[in-house]
Amino acid sequence: MNFVLDKTLLVINNLESDGIIGKYAIGGAIGAMFYTEPSATFDLDVFCFIPNSGILIDLV
Repeated sequence: MNFVLDKTLLVINNLESDGIIGKYAIGGAIGAMFYTEPSATFDLDVFCFIPNSGILIDLV
């Protein structure tokens, strides 16, 4: 797949495999491209779980 965001997705996958982030989902226009008519957009919305460790505070 020769996709304009290959390098970005590689970084996100590496973050997940290194345990820096948990499972993630791609949303917004890029996510919709897999199900609808393609359009020119270069933003990427990533929703992920961040493990609760270290100095981060869980607001839940």
